[in-house]
Amino acid sequence: MALFCFPCVTCPVALAVALALKDSLASLANGVIIIFTKPFKKGDYVAINGTEGLVQDIRLFNTKILTYDNVEVIIPNSEVLSTDMVNYSSMPLRRVSLEIPLDYSVDTGRVKEIILDCAASYPNVVNLPAPAVVLSEYGDSALKFTVRVWTQNENYFSVQGGLREALFNVLRENGLEIPFNRLEVSLLPDKTKEKETA
Repeated sequence: MALFCFPCVTCPVALAVALALKDSLASLANGVIIIFTKPFKKGDYVAINGTEGLVQDIRLFNTKILTYDNVEVIIPNSEVLSTDMVNYSSMPLRRVSLEIPLDYSVDTGRVKEIILDCAASYPNVVNLPAPAVVLSEYGDSALKFTVRVWTQNENYFSVQGGLREALFNVLRENGLEIPFNRLEVSLLPDKTKEKETA
């Protein structure tokens, strides 16, 4: 014998409750997956759905991230696994890559030697993988060199900022200036004044 469901008052209520719980149940399920699969752990530096920061807490329904601006961001676990997630702390070493524009008149071999010496001797830069310098691009107004070094994950930001400043100073000490766009303005004679004086 076939059973039929007759419309009643409780059906719309049950549907509304089910829809309301849908996201919460998805977050709960994803929270369980995150806890067991461990794509990241507390203290890792991650980027989730455009938000970067340190993982503070992993809960069943959400994940708490603290940005470097000291802002606490709470992301539902349903979003964590449904979007691109980058874990910058998963490997012990991280590469720092800096681009340096220099004038077309420079001696490329000398430039590479100066940059490489500075990069290799900079604190917290590891020897393996070895630092490298390449001529990476012919720019509109400058040759672009790229220096790549490796450092421990926890030293990434200090090496990135400090090495950039050290390279700027050592290049200046060696007479190598970073070019910048210049705007030349030429003033044309006023034709109307010439006609008045004629």
